[in-house]
Amino acid sequence: KQLLELKELEDAPMTLRYENVKLPDFVQSITNEFRAYAQQKKINIVEHVSDEAITLDTMMIKRIMDNLLSNAIKFSPLNRKVEITATTTDTHVVFEVRDEGPGFQQQDIPKVFGRFQKLSARPTGGESSHGLGLAIVHLIVKTLGGHIELKTLFGMGATFIVTLPLIRKP
Repeated sequence: KQLLELKELEDAPMTLRYENVKLPDFVQSITNEFRAYAQQKKINIVEHVSDEAITLDTMMIKRIMDNLLSNAIKFSPLNRKVEITATTTDTHVVFEVRDEGPGFQQQDIPKVFGRFQKLSARPTGGESSHGLGLAIVHLIVKTLGGHIELKTLFGMGATFIVTLPLIRKP
């Protein structure tokens, strides 16, 4: 499924569909989809969200956040926390997903957004990983004119920071 999704994103120009959303409601709708999965691993999802209404391509942002949140839970050990932050500046909206998993080894960092990259970290609950999710995220972020950054220390978790231009509709 992810391979087809990546191929579709590469081959067809993305049709962007912007809509006005309340940022807390939007983030909560995404995290609610992952609560049962997180509870299986006793992972607490914590949201830090600015109380703002903004304009987003909700489908594309949801695809980004689904991949990042799924990975954060997948690679986190039992009884940990995953934090989702969503804030705005005058010109950007910033989403962060932070986990308390193993983080990334230095040799893995240049490969993080590549296709079929199976890195040194392994899922902690027997989940599968195909090495395509972060390639999809990277492609969508680029298409939306944004930037994605990874902050990590091996053994100390990882934080993915997605910065996207803030759309202002009259």
